[in-house]
Amino acid sequence: SSSTYTPTHSSSSGSSRAVWGWIVAILGSFIFTPVLAIPIGMIIGMGLSGAISFVFRFLSTIITVVVIIFLFMLIFG
Repeated sequence: SSSTYTPTHSSSSGSSRAVWGWIVAILGSFIFTPVLAIPIGMIIGMGLSGAISFVFRFLSTIITVVVIIFLFMLIFG
């Protein structure tokens, strides 16, 4: 029952959570260090599981790009 309820609920609270996440990430970057503030802001904005899945997608994208560049260097280098 919770899975059917969350989409309608998360649209309003999700946007405000995302705003709070950005506020924490930006202000925290000035006050503390971006290395700490940005992940904390992401966790606030997306929830822990959302932030983790975002980081995994981000890392897999970077790894894919690096592999493609590496292959180009091997072929054309």
